[in-house]
Amino acid sequence: MKKQFRSGAHFPTTPLVMALILGSSLISSCNKKSEAWIHPKQDSLVVSVYANATLEAVDQYQLFPAISGRVVEVFAKEGDVLQMGSPILRIDNQVAANLASTAIEGAKVAKENENQLKELEWQLNVVKDQFKLDSLNYYRQKRLWEQQIGTLNQLEQRKLAWEASSNSVKTLKNKIQIAKKQLKFNSLQASNSSTNSNKQLSDLTVSSAIHGTLFSLNAHVGDWISQQKPLGVIGNSSSYLIKMNVDEVDIAKIQPGQTAIVSLDAYANKSFKAKVTRVIPIMDAKSQSFTVEAAFEEVPEKLFPGLTAEVNIITQVKPQALLIPIAYLSKDNQVITHDGNVTVTPGLRNLEWVEILKGLDAKTEIQAPVAKKK
Repeated sequence: MKKQFRSGAHFPTTPLVMALILGSSLISSCNKKSEAWIHPKQDSLVVSVYANATLEAVDQYQLFPAISGRVVEVFAKEGDVLQMGSPILRIDNQVAANLASTAIEGAKVAKENENQLKELEWQLNVVKDQFKLDSLNYYRQKRLWEQQIGTLNQLEQRKLAWEASSNSVKTLKNKIQIAKKQLKFNSLQASNSSTNSNKQLSDLTVSSAIHGTLFSLNAHVGDWISQQKPLGVIGNSSSYLIKMNVDEVDIAKIQPGQTAIVSLDAYANKSFKAKVTRVIPIMDAKSQSFTVEAAFEEVPEKLFPGLTAEVNIITQVKPQALLIPIAYLSKDNQVITHDGNVTVTPGLRNLEWVEILKGLDAKTEIQAPVAKKK
């Protein structure tokens, strides 16, 4: 994946950088015959990294349901512009319905426990009053008995009444403590059940998480949907990202801010200027490439998610350089002159041209190497 600017590509002409690109691409072609002699050219040289790319809407994401179920109603269609929270479809799910029923029953039980607790507290107040009365009667009778007034039977009856009311107070206090713990547990359980039920019920409606366009929707009334299969795609159709796959051997040359020239199959014989905005610093092990994002600076009239593109990311531009066709330079950095082979020092290069730093000047004629016969 190391292509540079391809022949026949068209680039914007207004910016200075684009002018340099055109200058480099318009260098006169050389005679292909091996005996042709040419002079090196003084011109601009553009070095770039080639990448395949696809377009993706800003904030684009795949739509998944939170729970499984059967679609019972569809509220939106492909192409609709949705607000954040707009419903897209509704699911029928018996589990959620059962959970809602359980939550309602749990709330009823908690309410009954609360009523029971109030009843026990009312009984405790009554028993406490009775205990005070029985305690007063018992100690009064005891004092009388000490003065040899009254009978022993009366004293024992007062004592039994006092002990009975005392035990009743203790019993009711224990019941109230147990009832409070049970009420707390049931209330918490009912609250959790209600929260889960509300969550499940809200999950029955699949909604948009952003303000954007519903690009695709793969669900109809009657379909069974699950969390494992995407329902569709939503994104912000007013702005698009260019997502490129850059080969690992080239990624070190790429950084945010670099200019990129984008060619879209949907716009034949046109190219658009963009700027690198993000380099994701992890390699995809399968493709041995990195994801690089760019944003259009010259935006096409109409775009769609998934459009394919070819991109040249400009890594270096040299306005003036001594250039020869790359085919005229041997593997051992020699060129053929009238005086024989001359070793030169090469500089920047792309797929067509190589810069010569030392060993040649613009007046020296050079010849392409003769291809060896097999």
